[in-house]
Formats: sequence, structure tokens, C-alpha cells
Amino acid sequence: MSVVAAACGDDFEIAPLVANSTMMHSIRGVGLKPPFARGPSKWVPVVTLDRALVAFPCAASARIILKVDAEGFEPQVLAGAGSLLRSGRVAIIIWEHGRAFADGPERAAMRRMVTVLDDLGFRHCRPPSQETDGPFAPFDVEGSYVGNVVSHRADVAL
Repeated sequence: MSVVAAACGDDFEIAPLVANSTMMHSIRGVGLKPPFARGPSKWVPVVTLDRALVAFPCAASARIILKVDAEGFEPQVLAGAGSLLRSGRVAIIIWEHGRAFADGPERAAMRRMVTVLDDLGFRHCRPPSQETDGPFAPFDVEGSYVGNVVSHRADVAL
């Protein structure tokens, strides 16, 4: 196992990781909407996932499952993984559809992200709720569901 001390995004940069006492840390505070208070920031390097994976040649041909929980920064993380996503190696992406996507530019970014994933052959489903188990249901970008979404390649059975 390797640890990379950086955040993932859609570009190489240095950006503030805004802290929040509820453990909801976010690059530039994206997704930290009221009533969540913003705490102190720490500056962190941001790299694309595509660029970070170059450092790990052993993963160059492996099938991949991604888990992305970035408090509203998920669209930027996946935008920085365009080559990886187009490679067909990603079987499943588990990402959080949180309160950050309720409105505003984050909601628009989430819709664009889902459209890009659709175009790459991914289909989206979700558990019935955060509190109950059961068969997956289709994920509706216009719905009010809050929780994990499983985006899977149409050719991968769940």
C-alpha cells in the first residue's frame, strides 16, 4: 500500500483544505453550506488522479473500483480521472451524493458529472435509503436522495 499526501482534483495546484468540526473537510470549502461552519484551512497539493496513477505502474492494467467522498468536490475529482475512466478499467465508482449537491453550482457540476459518466457507459443506482438495506434503486439526479451512489459500467453485473 502507498499513501499519497495530496488531494485529487481536475488540475495541479495548491489549494486550501477547509476544515469543519463535523469532519466534513473540503477543498476551498466546496459543499460546506450552512449550517456547517468553516474552520481553519491547511494548504494541500491537488493532483489529478490520472497523473497520480502514473507513479504506480503496477496499477496500469488493473481493474479498478473507485470510492470518492469529497464533500461536493466529486465532479472535480472525476474530471481529473478522464483518461482512467475512458480506459474501461474502472468497473465501479462509489460516490457520495451529499447535501453539497442540493443547489447552486455544485448541483450543476454533479449533473454534468453524471452526464459524462452516462456517456462513458456507466449506469447509476443507490440503496433504498441510508438507513435501510434492500435492492438497489435507480439514482435520479433530480431526486432528494442523500447517500452513496454506485455508478457501474453497463457491462458489469452488480
